[in-house]
Amino acid sequence: MCVRFTLKLSPELAAAIYAVQNGVGMASYNIAPTQEVPVVVQRGNERAMQMQHFGFVPFYAKDPKEGVRSINARVETISEKPAFKKALHDQRKACL
Repeated sequence: MCVRFTLKLSPELAAAIYAVQNGVGMASYNIAPTQEVPVVVQRGNERAMQMQHFGFVPFYAKDPKEGVRSINARVETISEKPAFKKALHDQRKACL
C-alpha cells in the first residue's frame, strides 16, 4: 500500500541526527495520511522538531479531512489537476 511509512526513532537519536534541542520520537510501523508525525523545521539558524499533519490538503479544502481523498497523484496529469496544480507550481519550482 502506498503513502504509508514506518518510523522508529528515539527522541535522543532524533536530537543527535538533526541537531535539534527538542527531539521528538515515536515508533509506528504503519503511519498513514492524517496522522501527526515529527518533522524538522528550521527557524533562522535554529532547527526544531515538531509534530505536523502527514498528507496533502488542497488549497481549496475547507476541512483538512478532504486531503484524505488527495493522496496519490499521477505524474502524467499532476500539472493539470486543480488539487495539485497550484502546489506543484508554487512549491516545487526546482523540480520543473
